[in-house]
Amino acid sequence: MKATKLQKNVLEYIVSDLQMTINRLGINATLSTKIAKDYRGEEFVKIVSTPFQTMPVLFKEITIDGTIGTGEEDEKNVEVGIRLNYAYTHFRGGGNGHELGIVRYVVEKNIPEKCMDLRYFIHKTDSIEI
Repeated sequence: MKATKLQKNVLEYIVSDLQMTINRLGINATLSTKIAKDYRGEEFVKIVSTPFQTMPVLFKEITIDGTIGTGEEDEKNVEVGIRLNYAYTHFRGGGNGHELGIVRYVVEKNIPEKCMDLRYFIHKTDSIEI
């Protein structure tokens, strides 16, 4: 997926929807976005979480991160995909991770900048399920 600029309110809506999804899965972490740079120095949006734990505690720390990218575009819509991963740190050092899943949206391009209700312009097409 290539990087593209999405409106701030669209990113906020997507992060809010992802937050609700991971909470429904029983993950008690807060998601936020940050700007990161790839190996070419190009900026992209990254989703990061606060550290969380399982019950019983299995790892020293667990976090979720992901990247937001765009796929196919036409005159009216753009596909947005978020690949979510989780990473864990062992108590004695070292760590590992795994893919949690991919969430996909179709976002209309002509969203008014000050639109308060984005659910009519952003449609989830794929989600994470257990």
